[in-house]
Amino acid sequence: MKTKFEMADVVRLCDTTKGYSFHQQKAFKDIWECRTSALGGHVNVCSGDSCENSNISYDSCRNRACSKCGWKKNQDWIIKMSENILPSKHFHNVFTIPHEFNNFFLYNKALFANLLFKASKEAVLELIMTK
Repeated sequence: MKTKFEMADVVRLCDTTKGYSFHQQKAFKDIWECRTSALGGHVNVCSGDSCENSNISYDSCRNRACSKCGWKKNQDWIIKMSENILPSKHFHNVFTIPHEFNNFFLYNKALFANLLFKASKEAVLELIMTK
């Protein structure tokens, strides 16, 4: 089912210039321009004898954050990863750090990754013990 609005419509309504990292701003720009004249395109012309139909196809941004361009790669990744999952019940948990710690994390990735895994393990164990 096709929706009335697309992600690019939402991005165009937002101020994407302040408070976002370079990579986030690039994703917003790519999504904004995806399949528009900004990225170029080509004309498809019908090759039939009596047909003179033509239409313009605009190029895509190929950004993984784009709902149109990243969808296929995302689905391929899910299929590939699902082949490695044991056939058992499991939970997928994501542990994050506050945005304010990003620079510290980048300063010493190994140290902070170890701290994140240790804290995540302790949080899961605490949850298990309270049940």
